[in-house]
Amino acid sequence: MADELSFYGIRDAEDVATCLDAYDRTAYPEGSNCSFTRFYVPRAFEIGYRLVSDAGVLWQAFESAHHRANLPSRLEIPMESFARAVVQGERLGVSIGQVMRDLAIDMRKRRRQMAEEQAQKTPVKLLLPLVFLILPTIFIVVLVPPMMQFANGF
Repeated sequence: MADELSFYGIRDAEDVATCLDAYDRTAYPEGSNCSFTRFYVPRAFEIGYRLVSDAGVLWQAFESAHHRANLPSRLEIPMESFARAVVQGERLGVSIGQVMRDLAIDMRKRRRQMAEEQAQKTPVKLLLPLVFLILPTIFIVVLVPPMMQFANGF
């Protein structure tokens, strides 16, 4: 039986560096002797630019965006979003910093949607304790004194 491995996404600068290094080393288009970076930014590649050199800066940008948004959980970038952002930045020639800022905005929207979904589920979860715990207590407090007066009256 195969073991299932869980992947959490990108959690630190080292993970960012690992992913960007893969772009620097992977042949693109497939079967060529060009790397992804060399294919999309050949002049920068020729003078020594590698995506991996921006890993620390990118991670700091993500962390600062995460803290500015006051998000409570640990910063974790979904791999699919990260890969899409890098490819988009390279293909369009857009600054990778701008692409990452857009990705941070996208992540905030996703988290807000998840929070809204949880908020919509809250009334349903509160219904059971309300019906079985709070309402019977209210009935006892409201109805027992008149019933006791009625019983003592006869």
